[in-house]
Amino acid sequence: MKIKKLLAFALVLTMCLSLFPVFAAADEGTPTITAYDAANVNKGTYSTIDAAATAAGENGKIVLSAGTFAFNGRQTIAVNGITLQGAGMDQTSFITSGSYAGGSTTNRKALLTIAASNVTVSGISFDGGNYGRMLVPQYNNAETEFSVVRVNSGSASFSNVSIAGSMRTLLTVGTSSSSATVTASNFYCEGLGKAIPNATNWNVFADVDVENGSFTMTSGAINAFLQKGSNGTVLISAPYHYNLQRSFLGYPIVNVTTTTKHLVDMYEYQLNDQPASYESNINEFRKVVRENIGAGSTIATMVSDVSAHSSDFSQTTISGLIALLEDAKSGAKPSQVNTLNGYITTLSGLLSA
Repeated sequence: MKIKKLLAFALVLTMCLSLFPVFAAADEGTPTITAYDAANVNKGTYSTIDAAATAAGENGKIVLSAGTFAFNGRQTIAVNGITLQGAGMDQTSFITSGSYAGGSTTNRKALLTIAASNVTVSGISFDGGNYGRMLVPQYNNAETEFSVVRVNSGSASFSNVSIAGSMRTLLTVGTSSSSATVTASNFYCEGLGKAIPNATNWNVFADVDVENGSFTMTSGAINAFLQKGSNGTVLISAPYHYNLQRSFLGYPIVNVTTTTKHLVDMYEYQLNDQPASYESNINEFRKVVRENIGAGSTIATMVSDVSAHSSDFSQTTISGLIALLEDAKSGAKPSQVNTLNGYITTLSGLLSA
């Protein structure tokens, strides 16, 4: 009898022990937000960034595990010196939850808002999710005033960070009444399809909007429209960026900036993914090219940079730029056609190299 009881006990014990790895794996798979104070003392885990920042205190740290954090309203860092540290761009992600659209107008303004000095953000990807991708933005409409990340005031440093997933804005620096400073390395922005506005459609937004303050980037890529406000400063050394100048209804687009890839992507978006009613937008792209092709202009600089750094540009992007320049010849003056043909010859040589 004792042997049977011992065997039964051993069997139960074995079954119980076999469950421990399952529970451990479940715990490891649940994303956590842990706060540490300036002395690196663990202050516990929290469900929001706001609460974790308060618990960590000035010069504290918020550590995010690998996983996806889906928030139903914007998270805020308003404590100076906070470090928000993820496990890596490909491991820790912030995204809007399925109920995000049901929040108040204020809580829908951003996924993360920073209003503090000396904030460091690293190893995280931010994505506007379904909410940001389904927005139909309108100017001066608070209901669509969404930026995935906002740095309203103070200063922030981004490292190994990516931002994507908004039809309106990816990153906003500063406000009309407050200045902000952002520095970034290994920083990536991926804008969604947008139209260059025409006389009947003024519905385009900068993906990166430096409204008031400064934005400095040393490495990474901004495949997006970038705008510098009258009180803004933009310094980007690694990616290639260009101003496209054109006036609509008296408003000059002198500060909208784009990388080569994004310009090509946006043009192809108009060609392939939009209804025939977007033909006017397609024509606007062609007009913009024709009006920016002279010596020292946007397109001239773009072609020069692609030629000098062709390994930084994919064959697809180069081919797409050639196609855009070819299309821009339609309606161009003879002198413009000659200039465009020269650029096309230069770029075509890169494809056969």
